[in-house]
Amino acid sequence: MLKVACVGLGWWSDELAKAVHGKTDKLRIVGGAARTPAKRAAFVERLGVRPYDSYEAVLGDSEIERVILTTPHSLHADHVVAAAKAGKHVFVEKPFALTAASAATAAEVCRRAGVVLAVGHNRRFAPAAVELKRLVDAGILGTILHAEANFSAPSALNYTPERWRARRVESPAGGLAGLGIHIIDALIWLLGPMDRTIYGIAVMETMARSAALGGAWLDWIRWIGAEQMLRGKRPRRDHVRSGDMPDRRRV
Repeated sequence: MLKVACVGLGWWSDELAKAVHGKTDKLRIVGGAARTPAKRAAFVERLGVRPYDSYEAVLGDSEIERVILTTPHSLHADHVVAAAKAGKHVFVEKPFALTAASAATAAEVCRRAGVVLAVGHNRRFAPAAVELKRLVDAGILGTILHAEANFSAPSALNYTPERWRARRVESPAGGLAGLGIHIIDALIWLLGPMDRTIYGIAVMETMARSAALGGAWLDWIRWIGAEQMLRGKRPRRDHVRSGDMPDRRRV
């Protein structure tokens, strides 16, 4: 049984802990670390685990075999690297990192250290997503021409300036960083690596405050219109006719 410490204590760390603590023989949460004494004390009391006053203290404890990271987004990459170098397996919440370069570096450090790296893309485990994956992999849906998804939530409207999630540095892509990334990951998991990404951020003014809205267009170059995309053009609707490609459908 893996002995685990939670790092970055708050609402979501509590949700993850409730999902596994005392409910599996594969791991056991034995400690929690947070910079805020009150959060640390509350977590320790709820779960009956030991407190750590710093991430370094967690990494220095040889009894801890794995860390669950629910820290601010900007810290993820460095925290993953530090855990790997300390020989700890890592579960890190999404977004994995805020740049492709830092994500690649963190993943490579984990590979070299021989530790398991997991990212909190839980939509892959939703029953509906698992069934869609089965249908796609079996070819039952034919050649997929188009896939779209939406993830809407009002939580950002309630963010106050002191919350780290409200800071631009922590959510540089607006809603895409915290919520939309679930959908992007699910589409890549279902349909394979994308060729390119076109994205946009808009600001919606409300009576209370402004909220960021994000969107992304993902191209899979093997789809219908690949020839036009290779030339830097987007396929026109009249390129998609019956007979162009057998057994294609829209999801």
